[in-house]
Amino acid sequence: MKHALDFTVYGRAQQRGSKVPVRKRDGSVLLKSGNVILKDSNDKSVEWMRAVSDVAGRCWEGRPLLTAPVVLSATFYFKRPKLHYRTAKGREHELKDSAPFYHAQSPDVAKLVRSLEDALTGVVWSDDKLVYMYRVIRRAWTTESERTEVLITWIE
Repeated sequence: MKHALDFTVYGRAQQRGSKVPVRKRDGSVLLKSGNVILKDSNDKSVEWMRAVSDVAGRCWEGRPLLTAPVVLSATFYFKRPKLHYRTAKGREHELKDSAPFYHAQSPDVAKLVRSLEDALTGVVWSDDKLVYMYRVIRRAWTTESERTEVLITWIE
């Protein structure tokens, strides 16, 4: 039987950054048990991932974590910057001819997906290695709220 979980997370999606060492005030690297302590270089990703976990957790309603292979579908919506719009009085809502159709810029779509997968681990599924297929992952412009629409499907 096929199952699905879908939800929307409002706010600007954040990518997982590179891992960087945590440094002390003197510039030396912080160690724990002889290992370098690493943190994500994008501090904003922590808050966004918490929002994803909260929304998914409420939708998942405390069911046991998935252990079946899943298909992860996500659409990331970003607001267009003002420089995409005309500046002539009365035409401020019109797009310039040079405005890009696709959102082919930062944040990186692969890092957005990684952030999403990590936020769902331990909330919906036991491990993000269960994701065997990605479907319709795209980044689209919006005039509405920035958001991420997620659909997870699996077969038991």
